[in-house]
Amino acid sequence: MIRLNTTCPQCGKDFIHRVGRRGWREQWLGLFCVNPFRCQICMQRFLVLQPGHWHVSSVRERRESERFPVKFFTSLTGDQAQETGTMVNLGVQGGCCQSEAGLTIGTVFRLNIHPEEGAPAIEIESAVVQWSLGTWHGLEFRQVAPEQEQRLRQLMEACWAIARGEARSGSR
Repeated sequence: MIRLNTTCPQCGKDFIHRVGRRGWREQWLGLFCVNPFRCQICMQRFLVLQPGHWHVSSVRERRESERFPVKFFTSLTGDQAQETGTMVNLGVQGGCCQSEAGLTIGTVFRLNIHPEEGAPAIEIESAVVQWSLGTWHGLEFRQVAPEQEQRLRQLMEACWAIARGEARSGSR
């Protein structure tokens, strides 16, 4: 179904991210200003008619989820060691961690993200290193418990509100 407005048809939120086209159908619909989006709360993918908006794909659209600049303490626990680091950008499906740990591509570990001092960590049961450049490591979240995923989505919604300048006093 093609929509005219840019809110998620499943959850009604407007925290959406323009994503790349998949397949010949979406390529063809792109000729008529129909563009694919993904909700960052419920991850529903949907099409939006945007008359007059011819769209040129960007590198940013290769990701299915938005990422935000952050600075959160992290702890990484693997089979052989426990290391610390700092998340420097974060999304619902992954992020970039700066750490002195000798992480290599394909390394799988448990990740705890501490968004606030004194608050319980967001626990990622399984994260894998997708790329590594010196002390910078691109992480993909593979397994997250539903309650932890909900906390992560709430954190991303708060980051999105801040990025849009909609932060309300007392909320994070």
